[in-house]
Amino acid sequence: MTSLPYYPWLGVAAGLAGSIAINTGNNLQSLGMQNLELEKLKKEDEDRRNGVEAPEDGETSKEINPKESKVWILGTTIFISGSLLNFASYSLAPQSLLAALESVQFVTNVIFGKFVLDKEVTAR
Repeated sequence: MTSLPYYPWLGVAAGLAGSIAINTGNNLQSLGMQNLELEKLKKEDEDRRNGVEAPEDGETSKEINPKESKVWILGTTIFISGSLLNFASYSLAPQSLLAALESVQFVTNVIFGKFVLDKEVTAR
């Protein structure tokens, strides 16, 4: 019986790429939902200006459906791909090494927040 080749560097690369993809996908899902919420609020405001009555009992006029957002769908696809890549990386490199590398998700989150979501990054 032959054993599979051992390529820890490939596992590290797959683990890093998977972690970055997971975080990027998650942030894109959030961005897609924010965009849908803004569109909904703009529509409700426009309806109020045009004299369209709001639904009774505080009900929302339209529920938000994430599938309507291409950004959310892209984020979900990237998230799932990153999860599969991360899963595969554990067969190529030691778990103790890969677990430590997942801290790259924090760095990715800070970068995404600052440059895509225009969030202020503070030292605290």
